[in-house]
Amino acid sequence: THLTDAISRDLTKSARVSANAISNEVANLQLSLHYLAGTVAQILNASGRLPQGKVYTPESFKDPATAPPDLAMSWRYTRITDGGVLMPSAVSTGHPVVVLPPNRPSALWPQARRLQNLTPVFRDIYNLNNGLAYRIYVGFENGLHVSFPGHGNYAPEFDPRQRPWFVDTLKRGKLTWLSHTDSATQNVVFTVGVPIRNGERQVIGVGAIDFLPNEFMKMDQLKAQWSQDTLAFLVSPAIHPSDKTQSLQIIAAGMPPGKDQTDTTERAVRYLEIGDDARQLAF
Repeated sequence: THLTDAISRDLTKSARVSANAISNEVANLQLSLHYLAGTVAQILNASGRLPQGKVYTPESFKDPATAPPDLAMSWRYTRITDGGVLMPSAVSTGHPVVVLPPNRPSALWPQARRLQNLTPVFRDIYNLNNGLAYRIYVGFENGLHVSFPGHGNYAPEFDPRQRPWFVDTLKRGKLTWLSHTDSATQNVVFTVGVPIRNGERQVIGVGAIDFLPNEFMKMDQLKAQWSQDTLAFLVSPAIHPSDKTQSLQIIAAGMPPGKDQTDTTERAVRYLEIGDDARQLAF
């Protein structure tokens, strides 16, 4: 009984510390995103000479001769090959990638080159926020897309205007949180997006930051403290649709060992069920 009580107190403390850490990181991510959106607007409204550095497109990443010099394989950006093998992806943490719409690449090239001035901002956001940022990117109404770290593996039909982060953020017209599947790696990610507005306050695109649920929930720290079998849940109070009772909707869950991190078949709304009714009510 004493051991159970001690462990319960430690678990409660861990949950509170994790919740406070998540709250702080949420605030930092949102601040970084507003900074990104404001900087994009300033860069596009600026006049003057265009940056002369090299612009990397998805095609650039297919050939070592044209790829960024710092391109390296990273196990943080795992993907499933056509043969079902888990492999690292190549990323550049020094240069973004630019995706031009196929119908008007030459017309948008000056804008794509001007957006290279975003590179220091991308790097700052990526290196800050406790290394939480997975991808930082912007997409525009004209189909232009810039993402950091730079990477390839874009589908030929990729269009930022059709991605959930773009559609949902424009629909709400304000800072928006969601989860979706990263198009390059097929990993499920959390995303925070915000509209980008020009000098006339017209929406011209969306800026967004992706992060991995397990990193966001500090699963490595929890496993090191307790057990490799530890599971953590990020939950929110909600009315269960089946019996209309107060329940806990699962927003995200840490994966158990061996669980396929790219599995997206369990993305339906789930609720945390506790066998003891009194404990369920206490939560």
